[in-house]
Amino acid sequence: MTDADVDGSHIRTLLLTFFFRQYEELINRGNLYIAQPPLYRAHKGKFEKFIKDDIELDDFLMERAGSDIIIKAESGVEFTSSGLMEIMNKVRFMRSKFNEAETAGIEPGLYQALLNYPERISFTHFEDHDPEEFKKDFADMGYKVTIITEHDYELDKDRTYVSFENDNGHRMRLAMEFFYSKLYKQGFTTYSEIRESCGGFEFNLTLKDVEKPVSGLFQMYDAVIEEAHRGWSIQRYKGLGEMNRISCGKPPCILKSAPCFRCISKTLPQPTTCSWISWAITSSRAGTSSKRTHWPYRNWIFSYQRYLRSKLNG
Repeated sequence: MTDADVDGSHIRTLLLTFFFRQYEELINRGNLYIAQPPLYRAHKGKFEKFIKDDIELDDFLMERAGSDIIIKAESGVEFTSSGLMEIMNKVRFMRSKFNEAETAGIEPGLYQALLNYPERISFTHFEDHDPEEFKKDFADMGYKVTIITEHDYELDKDRTYVSFENDNGHRMRLAMEFFYSKLYKQGFTTYSEIRESCGGFEFNLTLKDVEKPVSGLFQMYDAVIEEAHRGWSIQRYKGLGEMNRISCGKPPCILKSAPCFRCISKTLPQPTTCSWISWAITSSRAGTSSKRTHWPYRNWIFSYQRYLRSKLNG
């Protein structure tokens, strides 16, 4: 059991590598477990709950306050209880897509404009539609569009790129293959579903007969979470050392609600240190936040993984 932050996942990776290299029989017998410590402790009166990560914390608070909070959209639809959970999960998914786009170098404004486009852009979009209409639509959203065709000598074929320039002169060039990516397709589908059900992104949040207007999709999400926090004492653990003796006396790995993973041989596709590192990083993501600050760290791990693979392959 290591800390629930990024450093803890790194230490977990090293420990798993050690056990695999030195005590593989322990794994084959099923005697090695990964206990996932909590990142939060939610406390209210005599009730307390240890919570794994940010997503579980939001879900827990919304479940507790979902029946008291009502979100009314522009379309007149009201979201509460299970309906509120459903729309909040979609908004959270969209926030992760915006973070993913920003990590890929696509500014939020451009990604928003791509999602606001009336129809999903396909690989052959400019063969079936007038490029000038496309340019006009994006000019109305603040982007000057240039369509470029270049020959790719490595692939020995022509490739089409779309260059977007905002009012500040910043340019972003996207290959048409981008519109086949999960980042675009999943984002466009979910965004369209939210827009269709809500009719727009102006909301009214009602809690105990007190109504508050909220403008914006992510602002609505943050407002609901803020209201759901009321009355709860939330403690965030930076490490196991911050847990007092009472908390450590009932470690979360033995609680029914806390995850404890068993390491087995079939988890690994290949018996190499690189596989261990790749598998450990994948399994550790569930216990850490998905903020952008983690990306440079994970990129360093992947670079180290490539280095090890080159050494193993001679």
